[in-house]
Amino acid sequence: LLLLSKQGLDAAPMHPVYENVAWSGCTLRNWLNGEFVKTAFTAQEQSMILYTPLSPDREVNIYANHGENTMDRLFLLTLSDVREYFPKEQDRLCEPTAYAVSRGAYCREGKCWWWLRTPGCAPLYYTFCYLNERGELKDRGDGVDHPDNAVRPAMWISLG
Repeated sequence: LLLLSKQGLDAAPMHPVYENVAWSGCTLRNWLNGEFVKTAFTAQEQSMILYTPLSPDREVNIYANHGENTMDRLFLLTLSDVREYFPKEQDRLCEPTAYAVSRGAYCREGKCWWWLRTPGCAPLYYTFCYLNERGELKDRGDGVDHPDNAVRPAMWISLG
């Protein structure tokens, strides 16, 4: 099963430094698959989370730093994933946790922005796509070092 957190669990930059970074090398990916997975899930729950091969998403910006293929337990959705699984903007709306708000998640009317792992198309900028508080896809992206987007981890799990 593919699971996506119901809420934005935290607010964090993709990478703390404004530089040309891909999903494969960003600190948010390292945190999700390191500290976060170890503290958020029991050993039994961790054993259910599958390692998933992920290819760089080249949909929006063919010139971006796409990085390498990865094997992740936890990841962020791509622009294509959102279009497939949430075709309506209203289904993309995300409420942040109180913790995410305390960490600076941008919110309006109780809904927050949330990161995707697709590089943005803003020319000359280091960005990743996100969804805004109205569920609109923002393919120009937000700067990799912006700390105000919520994090909604996704994962594939095995029930057997």
